[in-house]
Amino acid sequence: MGGFWSNITNKAGGGKRTDIEKARMQLLQQILASILNKYVLQVDDGGKLATAMDAYCGSNTTLMSAQTNVLSQWNASGDTAPLPSNYLPGNATPSISRKWADFIYWDTTK
Repeated sequence: MGGFWSNITNKAGGGKRTDIEKARMQLLQQILASILNKYVLQVDDGGKLATAMDAYCGSNTTLMSAQTNVLSQWNASGDTAPLPSNYLPGNATPSISRKWADFIYWDTTK
């Protein structure tokens, strides 16, 4: 959850992220959602995740931004995978998620 809740502009200790770190954080949040969609819900991404991960490892912020948009649209497109019959929803509120988030881990974007 730290990847989802980490601040894009600032590191956990308060320092500012560089432009490339900001681009990586934006892309990272979409990559994390894509991993959940692809592997947990078993939804085919058509190679989008691999392309985005290549961009994440590079240094082209324009390409990272483009891939952020691609994954954002894919992640928001919905899926047809039903929740398992033994699914027991718990409290996944923002405050509880932030409590468990490991923010410091995400201070280094690569």
